Amino acid sequence: MSPVGDAPSVVLPNGTFMLGSKFSRQQALLDTKTLTWTLTGAGKKDVNSEEGWTLLPSGKVLTVDVGLDYWFGLTNKYNSGHGELYDADFGTWSSAGNAGTQLSAFPDGEIGPAVLMANGMVFVAGAEGTNAIYDSNNNRWYPGPSFPVVNFNGQPVQLVAQDTGAALLPNGRVLTSANVYGSVNPPVKFFEFDGKNLIPQPDIPDSAIDGYVLLLVLPSGQIMEIDAQTDIEIYTPATEGARPWYTPFDMEVTRELHPGGTYPLVGRLLNGVSQGAAEGDNAQMATNYPLVRITNIKTHHVFYSRTHDFSSMAVANPKPATAWFDVPPGQETGPSLLEVVTNGVACEPIPVNVE
Repeated sequence: MSPVGDAPSVVLPNGTFMLGSKFSRQQALLDTKTLTWTLTGAGKKDVNSEEGWTLLPSGKVLTVDVGLDYWFGLTNKYNSGHGELYDADFGTWSSAGNAGTQLSAFPDGEIGPAVLMANGMVFVAGAEGTNAIYDSNNNRWYPGPSFPVVNFNGQPVQLVAQDTGAALLPNGRVLTSANVYGSVNPPVKFFEFDGKNLIPQPDIPDSAIDGYVLLLVLPSGQIMEIDAQTDIEIYTPATEGARPWYTPFDMEVTRELHPGGTYPLVGRLLNGVSQGAAEGDNAQMATNYPLVRITNIKTHHVFYSRTHDFSSMAVANPKPATAWFDVPPGQETGPSLLEVVTNGVACEPIPVNVE
């Protein structure tokens, strides 16, 4: 394996961690018990550098080639925008078709985030101002709405997505950020993608001096925004009132709990319908695993249990999955409500008693 900076990684549906090599088309799987690596990924068409990887409902991993074979002198033609799919069952890559638009920046290969939506569509933000939609259900590409040109310091500037983040909101939309051509150049602007349109959202206080943004889905359903400055912003999306159809459901959990105890958890959609958030090659903020939140009815104090030993990390998985959770020793006793939260979406509260 060569250096891994500016290279992607992902946790596969079976829980195995896969990491890409920066300067090659090579990937490796980590065995966490023996701490050894096994090479995988035969048939990849482009080096891993600058790519992002998106886990799909099929269990496959989507990437968009950014053409860095050209940058590294492996070819004399700049080819980008071609989608590839990694199949963990066979350890091989295959074609996912071509996006039909320039998604990576020439010639350095910067590209925006790619976020899976609840309907199986992947919103892929581009580094040249144009965006694309990948239909993972039918392996087809569609053009997406382009980022607008905005006025900045009296000059028109094209917004793009280079080293910036996006996140799936509990209402099903994607919150995406965009900056100015040249990677992490300010200003930064925010939009909600509703499946058809990019809807402008309010600026953050540092919009005029920030260009690099990471987004994280919180258990509350809000989005934490982290940038190159020392402050942190919280984005609260509009909600439609009703719980989305992709809330965790069919939950089975012990109703009598004890502080410091460890208990099994069974349910459907424990891993949500998406990894939740993405940035690409520089950071991964996936939240496709269940959190357990226990609220004391009398005091309304909220406690989170550590979850572990997930049976699956597959997104949009209709089959039952399992996990274990550790009730904290300081958990308040008495009648409480337990919620399972994934990607900021909580199941219906379950009455429990903490003894």
